Amino acid sequence: MVLDAYLAATIINVYTGLQLVDQGKQMHALALKVVLEMSDFLKTSLLHLYAKCGYIESASKLFSSISGSHSLVSINVMLAGYCWNSQAEKAVELFGKECYMGLVPDEFSYSTILGACADLRSIEFGEQILPCIIKRGFWDSDIVVGNAIMNLFVKCGSIASAHKSFSSMRRWNANSYAILMVGYVQNGSYMEALTLFYRMHRSGLSASPAVIVSIIRVCSDIAATDMAKQIHASVSKTGLMSDAFISNAMIGMYVKLSDMDSARRIFDDVLIRDDVMWNAMITGYSQTGNTELACELFKMMRWENVHQDYQSYVGVLNACAGAAALHQGTCVHARVIQSGFESDVSVGNALVDMYAKCGSIEDAWKVFEKMEVKDVVSWNAMVSGYSQNGCAAKALELFKKMKMEGIKPDHITYIAVLSACSHVGLVDEGITYFKEMMVDHKMAATEEHYACLVDMLGRAGRIDDARGFISGMPVEPSGIIWRTLLAACNSHGNSELGTKVALKILDIERDDSAANVLLSNIYAMSERWVDVEMVRDGMRVDRVKKEPGFSWVDVQDAGEAFLVGGKRKLDIPHFLIRESKTRPSFGSHPQDWG
Repeated sequence: MVLDAYLAATIINVYTGLQLVDQGKQMHALALKVVLEMSDFLKTSLLHLYAKCGYIESASKLFSSISGSHSLVSINVMLAGYCWNSQAEKAVELFGKECYMGLVPDEFSYSTILGACADLRSIEFGEQILPCIIKRGFWDSDIVVGNAIMNLFVKCGSIASAHKSFSSMRRWNANSYAILMVGYVQNGSYMEALTLFYRMHRSGLSASPAVIVSIIRVCSDIAATDMAKQIHASVSKTGLMSDAFISNAMIGMYVKLSDMDSARRIFDDVLIRDDVMWNAMITGYSQTGNTELACELFKMMRWENVHQDYQSYVGVLNACAGAAALHQGTCVHARVIQSGFESDVSVGNALVDMYAKCGSIEDAWKVFEKMEVKDVVSWNAMVSGYSQNGCAAKALELFKKMKMEGIKPDHITYIAVLSACSHVGLVDEGITYFKEMMVDHKMAATEEHYACLVDMLGRAGRIDDARGFISGMPVEPSGIIWRTLLAACNSHGNSELGTKVALKILDIERDDSAANVLLSNIYAMSERWVDVEMVRDGMRVDRVKKEPGFSWVDVQDAGEAFLVGGKRKLDIPHFLIRESKTRPSFGSHPQDWG
C-alpha cells in the first residue's frame, strides 16, 4: 500500500483520538522521509495531534512554518490548542492578529475565543467581539456560541447578562442550563438555580452528574427538604444513584438536613462504598448525637477493610465527645496511635476536645502537650476544656500563654475566656477581654459573646448592670440573651424584673418551656398562686411540656453507658446494668476496635 498525504493524515487523526503522540511523531517522520506533499489537510492533522497531546510548542512551530496565509481550520486548531494548554493569552493574541490579516471567523472560532476570554476573566475583550457575533447572526441561532457567551458572563460575574443571553437564545441544550445554573449557585441565587433545574427537567433534557451534584448541594445549603426528596426520586428513577459522586452528594445532603434515616437507606443500598461515604455517615451520626451508630460504623469500616483517614477518627471522636463516652473515646485513641494519626492536627484537636468534654482534663492536657503542631483550634479546645471543667484560672493562664506565642484568638476563644471569667466572678477582667476582642482584634460580638457577658454580670448579682447592658446592645436581643438574664433573676430572687423578662421571652417564643417554668417558679416564690396556676393552665392549653433532665453514666465494668433519668443515682442497682438491644457492645480493649 502506497502512503499518501490523505492516508497519513487519517492515521495521525486516529493517533490523536487515542492520545498516542509517540506513534504520531513516527508517522510525521515517515511522511517527511517519503517526501509527501505537506498539504493543508496533513499539516492541520499534525497541528491537532501536537496541540491535543500537550505539545503546544511543537504545534506553534509547525503553524509558524506554514508559508502564506493560514487556513481557517488551522487557525481554529491553534486557538483551541492554546486554550487546551492553558495559554489563553496566546489564543487572544493569535485571534487579533489573524483578524487584522483578514480572517473571517466561524462559529468555532468565536466560541473558542470567547472561552479564552472567560478563562482570562476579560469581559472587555469579549464584549468587543459580541457586535461581530450579533452581525453574523450567531448570538441566538448557534447553541455553542450562545453557551460560550453565557460562560463568559458567568465567569466574569455578570449573572444578569448571562440570564439575558440565555433568554435570547432560540434553542438550548443541557449545557446551556448547566452554565446558567452554575452562575446562579456561585452568585448565591439558589432559588433561581432550583427553578432553572426544574424547568430543565420539564423540558426533557437530562442533567449531567456534575449538575445534579451541584443542585443537591444547593438543596442542603438552603435546607430545601421537599426539593431534595424530589431530586432523590428523579435520580433513583434514572438509575444515577450508582454514580459515586451523586450518591456521596445525596448522603451529604441528608446529613446536612439531619435526616439520617434517608442517608442510611442510600448508604445501605450502595454496593461499593468509598471512605468519603463512610466518613459522611459517621460525621452525620456524630452531629445528630447518635454515638452508638457512629462508633458502630467506625468499627464496620475496619471489618470491611475500608481505609480510615483522619476524617474517620475526627468523626467518631466528636461522637464520643458529644455523649461523654470516655471508654469508647479511649479505645479510639488507641486505634489512632496504632494507625499513626496521632501527629495529625485535626485528630489531636478532636482528642483534646473528647477528653475535655468527658471530664478527663488531665488526659486532654497530655494530648495537647504532645502535639507537635498546634493551631488556634487546638488552643481553643484546651482553653474551653479548662473553662468547662471548672479550671477557670488555668483557662485564663493558657489564654495569656496562647497570645504570648503569637496565636491570634478567634471568636470561639473569647467565648471560652468570657465563660471562664463568669464562673470565677472576674467581672472586670471579663469586660476588659470583651473590649479587647472588639477593639484590638476588630471582631464583631456574636449572640454567644453577649450571652456570656450577661451571664457574667448576672452570676455576680449585678442584675441592673446586666439589664442595662442588654438595653445598650447594638443588635436586637434574642431569646437566649433574655433567658440568661431570667436565670440570673431567678437565682438572685429578683421576681419583679424576672417576671418582666419571662413575659418578654414568651412574647418572642410562646412555647419556650424553660421560660414558662421559671416564670411559674418566680410567681411561686412570691406566693402568687393564682398566677402560678394561670401559667400552668397556659402551658397545658398550648401543649408546652418541660423536657425531663437526664444523665449518661458510664459503668466501667459493664462497658456500657446507659440513661438515668431525673435525679442523680450514686448506687446503681444491678438490674439496671444490662445489654442494650440497639447499642453495640464495644470491647474493653483497643484491639476490639479492629
